Amino acid sequence: MADRTTGYPSVDKPWLKYYTEEQINAELPKYKIIDYLERQNKGYSSVQRCKLR
Repeated sequence: MADRTTGYPSVDKPWLKYYTEEQINAELPKYKIIDYLERQNKGYSSVQRCKLR
């Protein structure tokens, strides 16, 4: 029986059935979301920046 479950979602990971193998094994970003947002919004210097860190 290949479909046996342990009853522990952290072990069984039932949410993975909605993703392809490619999506599951995709490389994750190596930077924080705040760094991404800062890089994407460099051209908007007229907007006052708040301290987010």
